[in-house]
Amino acid sequence: MKKLMLKPEEVLCPGEYEQFTPETVRMYFHMDKKGHSADWPHIIVVKSEPQAEMVAWFETKIREFMREGENKPWESAERNTSSNIFRKVYMHFLNAAEKSPYFLIDGNHRTIAATLAHSPIHSLEIERNEDIGEIEKMVARGDLFGFPHNIKTVDELRNDFIANCTDMYEFKRDGNKNWGVVKNPAVQYVESFRNRVNDLVLNEKFPEHMADMIRFYRERLK
Repeated sequence: MKKLMLKPEEVLCPGEYEQFTPETVRMYFHMDKKGHSADWPHIIVVKSEPQAEMVAWFETKIREFMREGENKPWESAERNTSSNIFRKVYMHFLNAAEKSPYFLIDGNHRTIAATLAHSPIHSLEIERNEDIGEIEKMVARGDLFGFPHNIKTVDELRNDFIANCTDMYEFKRDGNKNWGVVKNPAVQYVESFRNRVNDLVLNEKFPEHMADMIRFYRERLK
């Protein structure tokens, strides 16, 4: 496991554009602004795989999706359309991941607050499967707030993040886990925290009682 100091443009957030609790962001923000960002538990990230490996993963999932319809010829045209749309979706994801290679696993509110406060993002990068066990021990000791994933491998963390970002769905066949694709992905909102916060500020998506935080953020951009 590695400790990192990341910038908002390096951290990729999932397609949950407006899902945050303003009061929680405010709590972190005011402490970050006073220089206490290192006092919070670190956010948790995993680093993306090389682009070629992610392309291979996506294409494997598309083949699985197409195989599901082999005995349903009436679905073939629809599945072809879905797979073509999904290729455009995952290319969008790959472009975003190339610019922001660290996937956020836990710490959405802390990362939004640090971005608004122009504070460094103190992070723990999970590098090996054994690190997940160490994370669980840190939670038990009170060094971390929690770990909202019942997952035991780094690959599964990456895969679940990617599936969430691209609106893939999970199904089981013969007891094995497979992925399908949908037509209306949330990938349009998959971007760095720098871009996400900029968009929320520009589109006035933060509530009015966060005006002081928005003002602070804007002033420090000048």
